[in-house]
Amino acid sequence: MGYRLESDSLNTAMSLASLLTVLLPPPQPVEVPTTEDWRAIESLLGELPADYKAFVERFGTGKINEFILVLNPASKNPYLNLVREMEPILSALRELIQSGEPCPFPLHPESGGLLPFGKTDNGDALFWLTQGEPDKWHVVVNSARDATYERFECDATDFLAGILTRQLRCAVFHESFPTGPAEFAAVSPRQ
Repeated sequence: MGYRLESDSLNTAMSLASLLTVLLPPPQPVEVPTTEDWRAIESLLGELPADYKAFVERFGTGKINEFILVLNPASKNPYLNLVREMEPILSALRELIQSGEPCPFPLHPESGGLLPFGKTDNGDALFWLTQGEPDKWHVVVNSARDATYERFECDATDFLAGILTRQLRCAVFHESFPTGPAEFAAVSPRQ
């Protein structure tokens, strides 16, 4: 179980605003989803958290501190696209569960299941725990190297802000992360 960062009383603007105090968006974000993109993705997955949508609209496709990638439904790169990367991440977990590895949470599309929204360069996965209303979904981080699951009682942008300011510590990430100031680097679309 991760450390608590209280966010239930924060609205989306405050949540994103806290992240923007430590992480600047690129001047020209790439692959910003359109209204049609959001309609298509939400018709497939259901409503997504407003803080996530605001983040992707403000930052586009990119990498945080050369380590964390937030999946973008508008990315042309299949490894950075929310829909295309979702199934390989969940399939890998399903295979591990079938081989006996414990998982304390159901997986999407089960009710309250884990739904991936990001990943790290180490192969760790960042999930929403889809319990309740989307704007109340908490974050779960799963280690790529073992069956460690760490739950954070906050939304995605509060999680990112907390990790980048070291107000939150994630046992799955290396203890030295983040090194240096928070940076977001846009990732060009893969052709």
